[in-house]
Order: sequence, then C-alpha cells, then structure tokens
Amino acid sequence: MTSQQIRALVISIIISCGAYALWIGFSDPALVWQGLQKIGIPGILLILSLSLVNYGLRFFRYHKMMQRLGDNLPPIASCLYYLCGFALTTTPGKAGESVRYLYLKAHNVPFRHAIAVLLGERLLDLIAVWIIALLGLWTFEELRWVILVAALLCTMVLLVIRQPLTHRILSRAMHATSLPWLKRIYEFVLATFGRADHLLEFRPLAGGLGIGLLAWSAEALGFVLLVHFLGYDLNPFVLAGIYAAAMLVGALSFLPGGLGGAEATMHLLLTGLAVSSADSVVATLLCRIATLWFAVLIGLLVMMYLESKLGRRHIPSTADSSIGDLQVDQQAKQNFDNRS
Repeated sequence: MTSQQIRALVISIIISCGAYALWIGFSDPALVWQGLQKIGIPGILLILSLSLVNYGLRFFRYHKMMQRLGDNLPPIASCLYYLCGFALTTTPGKAGESVRYLYLKAHNVPFRHAIAVLLGERLLDLIAVWIIALLGLWTFEELRWVILVAALLCTMVLLVIRQPLTHRILSRAMHATSLPWLKRIYEFVLATFGRADHLLEFRPLAGGLGIGLLAWSAEALGFVLLVHFLGYDLNPFVLAGIYAAAMLVGALSFLPGGLGGAEATMHLLLTGLAVSSADSVVATLLCRIATLWFAVLIGLLVMMYLESKLGRRHIPSTADSSIGDLQVDQQAKQNFDNRS
C-alpha cells in the first residue's frame, strides 16, 4: 500500500475504535460485558463463519463475472486478489478496489473490465440487500424512504447501463468532441458500460442476484442469531430487515464502509423493538466487527501474503493505477500463478 492508503486506513481504525469505546462508555459497560458473555466464543465463531460464507459466495460471483469478460485467472490467485480489496474498505473512495486492480493489471486485465465487474457487483449487492430489507423493514414507516430510494437508484443504474440510447449518446459525444482527453473519457465510459451491459443480461443478472441473496442472507442470519443469543424472541424477518436497512443506509450515506450510518440505524431500530440499549450496542458492534472489520483483517493478511510472494519492486499511487505501468517481478508472478 502507498503511504496515503496506510495513513487513511490507520485513521479510520483509530476513529472507529475511539467512537466504539465512547459508545460503550456512555452505555453501561457492565451490561455490555454481560451481553458479550451471553453470546460467548462459540456464538462469535458462528457469526464469523457466516461472514466467511458471504465472502465465499461473493467471490464465486466475482470470478464468474471476470470469466464472462474473458479474464480467466487461476482461481486461487483470483480469490486472493479479490480478498485483498477488503483491506481498504473503510478508506475514502473505495481505495481497496484500486489496490485490487494493481494485482489484476499484471495479468493484462483491462481497467474497464475491473470497473465493469465492480459496477455489476455493487448493483447486484444493492438489489439483494434491498430485497432482504423488504422482508421486514416496511413495518418501520419512518424508514420506508430508504427502500424507495434504493429501488429508484437500482432502476436508474440498470436503465442507464442497459439502455441502447445511452450507448448512442456516448458514441456521438465521443466522435463530436475535438478534445483528446475528453474523447478518451467517453471511449472508456462507453467500453465499460458495454461490458457491464454484458454482465447484466437476464441470465447472469438472475444468477448473480441469486448468489447475492444467499450471501447477504448469511450475514443477516448472523445478526438474527446475535439478537437471539442475547435472549430476545423477535421476528427473524424483521431482524433481517433491520440488518439490510443498516447496510442500505450505510451505502446511501457514501461514507467509507458505511461507518456511523449503519451502526446508528441498527441501534435505533433495535431499541425501537424493546431491545435494551446495552444489548443493542452488543449486537450492533459484534455485527459490524464480524461483517466489516473481519473483512478488513482478512484483506490485510492476504495483502501481506501477496506482497511477500509477488515481490513487487514498485507500487504506483492509486491515482495513476489505471494509466501507469505496474512494474512486477515477472518470474515471481509466474511462480505464484503456477502454484495457484
């Protein structure tokens, strides 16, 4: 990682840890500890395993998307590249996706392919979480706007990508401009949309959405189990809807990792269901640790492994990753691919 990325990651960790500590402090620390004891180590391991199911299913979809665009990477290498993107989930600008591309570029994967897959992934995730939110969130009248905004956003993105008129407008604009840099931008957007359109045809769209529903349902189930372990007998569909609503609010807030927005939404909705404030803090923090910070930890460990195996001599900045030449020790990369 570049020094800027490391600094951004460290700052996000420090701010989050400080905010979590203050939150526990303003609650009753003794009651929070009691809640943690109710869940116990076996319960925490179960929640983490459900997060692993989520990551595994999403990687499978990602790998199939890359293959659909003609990028046939070795499965193990592809999995490691995918997981390393989690390392910078909590940094601004989705820097993790840029870091992932630094490894993909060594395999001659075009940047527009990586962006098209990213766009398809995010859209399918948003639709899947939106469907889960519908299971129980509609009962919360004050948050129906989240469902409506997410539905509108998904529809607009699908229409823009899949509408032939969009492609014609971009093509005409590309040929009409006399500015070389603007022509390159139009060409890149047009090519990216073309590949995203290929990924969002009916069959891959349906298959990807089905995988997304399974993946996010696994994490929603983890949240349901957390509340159950704390001793509450609440409607599991409503609890799954609360989890999904928190993810939607976090996504729509455009904050890195949804930090702040997701936690506040979970806490407020749980307390609205008569869950005590301390138990709500326990459920919310453990859910975020298992679904967000666990992913960051995995991403960092995978990135450290990749750095030690690939032996990269130079790491360009994130800003020029899409246009700069990534200098790689080709023999180390070839050995790594052979092992994968």
